[in-house]
Amino acid sequence: NNIISYNISQNDGRINSGAGIWAWNCGSGINNSEIYNNIVFMGPSATGSPAAIDFISPTNNLHVRNNIFITTDGLRIVDAVGGQTGLLFQGNSYWSSGATPRFMWGGTNYSSLNAWRTATGQERLNGSDTGFDVDPRLNNPGGGGTLNDTGLLTTLNAYRLQPSSPLIDRAINLLTQFSINPGPRDFFGNSIPQGGGYGIGAFDTTSGVPTP
Repeated sequence: NNIISYNISQNDGRINSGAGIWAWNCGSGINNSEIYNNIVFMGPSATGSPAAIDFISPTNNLHVRNNIFITTDGLRIVDAVGGQTGLLFQGNSYWSSGATPRFMWGGTNYSSLNAWRTATGQERLNGSDTGFDVDPRLNNPGGGGTLNDTGLLTTLNAYRLQPSSPLIDRAINLLTQFSINPGPRDFFGNSIPQGGGYGIGAFDTTSGVPTP
């Protein structure tokens, strides 16, 4: 019954081939949780092969929606061991900068969103395809730097969507589809939704409006 939403992760969890979002139940189980509207950027590590999001043990009814996952240098975008029950990926954006994307599912590697979707049934909703494999057009992914002051979080402009981003107003409406209230504001404190729909990721904006 956890909710993980409107966070930005840059190169977190790289030690021991970890992940920006790393699900491990430690024997007690992870159940009935929602992961939505986050941004995860993962670059290479000198001490292993991390992933953007990794499920290293079985979970029950986890839903991953409207997130942006970015990897570089051929790192895994998604990795999930077998034994998952009710794990759903829907409406997310996947971008492997400069390399072929990698979706690991039950030990099998898929090198495209469509191949992964076809084989596993992920990224589908009500019989239609969901998800994106396009450049999200963030201002400067990987360039978040170190802030050392929580009062400066709203200045993290590297992870704002550019006005030309294809992800603006393209998120699944969690409230109408799943009765999930996403809350009143995004990571940067903007009221949501800004436009005709919700944006994918942690920044909600209106197409054509310059980002600070």
